Amino acid sequence: MNVSVSILGAGEFAATRSEEADGVSYPHDLAAIEADTPEAVATAWESIAVDSPEQRGALASQIDIAFGGLAMLGECPLWSAKTGTLLWIDTDGHTLNRFDPDTGRNAAHGMPDVVGMIAERKDGTLLVAIRCDLATVNDDGEVTRFATAPHEPTGFLYRYDPDGSWHVMDDGFTLINGLDWNPDHRTLYVTDSRVPAIYAYDHDPLTGVIDNRKVFATFRPADGFPDGLLVDDDGTIWSTLFDGGTIQQIGSDGRFGQRIELPVSRPTSCCFSADRQLLYVTTARLGLAGEQMKREPLAGALLAVQMV
Repeated sequence: MNVSVSILGAGEFAATRSEEADGVSYPHDLAAIEADTPEAVATAWESIAVDSPEQRGALASQIDIAFGGLAMLGECPLWSAKTGTLLWIDTDGHTLNRFDPDTGRNAAHGMPDVVGMIAERKDGTLLVAIRCDLATVNDDGEVTRFATAPHEPTGFLYRYDPDGSWHVMDDGFTLINGLDWNPDHRTLYVTDSRVPAIYAYDHDPLTGVIDNRKVFATFRPADGFPDGLLVDDDGTIWSTLFDGGTIQQIGSDGRFGQRIELPVSRPTSCCFSADRQLLYVTTARLGLAGEQMKREPLAGALLAVQMV
């Protein structure tokens, strides 16, 4: 493989591959390289550019159907520490769901409009995003809106503080999806699905301030679009690839690792069970029709991947 290095300006360098070996996959982590000279960029790129097929191969995983409901756009799985159940949403189906792995039952609560996010406070209070509003949901499914984002949803990354103030942390995004922190909360990862890329920010856990945005990972058309994002306890990133039918493992250094292949083309997001033995995966049947739906009878189901 040949590497071309161009000097862009004082202290700025770019490296590109001018020739790729046939049958070899390359990680998309050039942006993670830190170097002071063009020669150092080239050396670092050579050291990571070719990854071995066994590292990029598929993980041998048992995949079960946790719940066979046909969600239009399942999203945002979240393990509830309070109830020991799995929370998830059907964005276009306008439902907030609670799946109990002990009984296999799923309870769905209707939401008043498109629901885009769910979170759980330490006291167990549930927070949801209803279009541009933030709201709480009680045990009976009653929704109480308490804040409205100050802009139309056109690519802003916000921080909402306990005092009720909104802060624009960054903008210019095409479609923000996965968002998570590394274990010490000093790095914030944000997925922009249509670019498609995952960005990494320096994050101050005391003030909530972010800066120094870097491209952490990019994806080829054949990979699909990065959607949900999960950071493991060891800093490993799991990126769910919509239209790619896989979940891609990415090291904290930006190297692509193994992937989990799924029986659906449109997985959306994932989260671990409390004991981390299961990886729950939400999926979508949005946009599927005819023969493709026949080929993917599990599209829209809640899946459980055995991780041990």
